[in-house]
Amino acid sequence: MFLIFTKRCAESGRSAPRIATRIGSRGPASSWWRGVSAFARIHSKGKRRHPTGTEGLGDSLKDKNNMRENSSGNLSLIMASHGLVHILFISLAALLPLIRLEFGLSYTQIGVFTFALSVIAAVASIPMGFISDRVNKLRLISSMFFLVAIVASFFVVVRSLTFVLLLLSFLWLCLSVFHPSSMAYLSSRYPSKRGEIFGLYELGASLGMIVAPVIAVWVASIWGWKSVYGVYVLPAIFVALGTYRIAGREVPSHQNGQSRLREEFLHGLKGILVHRRLKFIYLVSGLSAVIYGGVSLYLPISMVDVHGFDVPQAGYILTLFSLEAPWVG
Repeated sequence: MFLIFTKRCAESGRSAPRIATRIGSRGPASSWWRGVSAFARIHSKGKRRHPTGTEGLGDSLKDKNNMRENSSGNLSLIMASHGLVHILFISLAALLPLIRLEFGLSYTQIGVFTFALSVIAAVASIPMGFISDRVNKLRLISSMFFLVAIVASFFVVVRSLTFVLLLLSFLWLCLSVFHPSSMAYLSSRYPSKRGEIFGLYELGASLGMIVAPVIAVWVASIWGWKSVYGVYVLPAIFVALGTYRIAGREVPSHQNGQSRLREEFLHGLKGILVHRRLKFIYLVSGLSAVIYGGVSLYLPISMVDVHGFDVPQAGYILTLFSLEAPWVG
């Protein structure tokens, strides 16, 4: 009845009731009232179709379904890419017994090198976070995976320990791009449900850590440990292409000139280091990383050298540890 009344008001040229105008003068009610008035004017003039009619409603539902499918597809791809990043990380732990055996490394040498890799990834992630705010985040991630594919392909042909260490260092440097860029993208893409989204995001990482040792030791038992990273080239290319496809025209959150980049970087770094709550978060995160990283890196070596397991069995034990670690942490 209210719509019929509004339609007749529009046909006769009379204005809408003052009380309705007052009620709908602000906020969502105003938008609702303007929509109802537009309905009456369009319906009375007959010059164009009803925007909320059956066809318009169908198109609107299709658009919403497409947006929902695109959103879930984007999230699934980010989860898969997060899993692949952790597969690349954890595979090294499963392969360390073979690397140590081939090059005759001591436990101290392995500890120093893995510590250097962790420092590279941690330090590089800080400037990568600033860069991700000034460029298209998904295209930055896509470029990262293309570089990862190129670097991983060289493992098949290298023979010396020096080149193996250089390739691993550059690989860890490339992987430092992912976490700050992907987390910034998800925060801006899903601002109203970040908890749910980051839970799914971490699920991808957990799945990657669980399957990584199994894949690594299985491939190494057939073609050797250097071929493991070569096998990861194809998934990295697929993820790079998929991420580039969904990148679209994302608007960077900051578009300042290069002259202010260094100034903002130093100012932001200082603010991070002096923030009390962030210090506590960093401390907890660092301790958990030390515990999980230290145990996961030396667990396969301990299983092989001390307890007499073979390399595949040590990899399976690392998978069991990765299954329990999320619940313990």
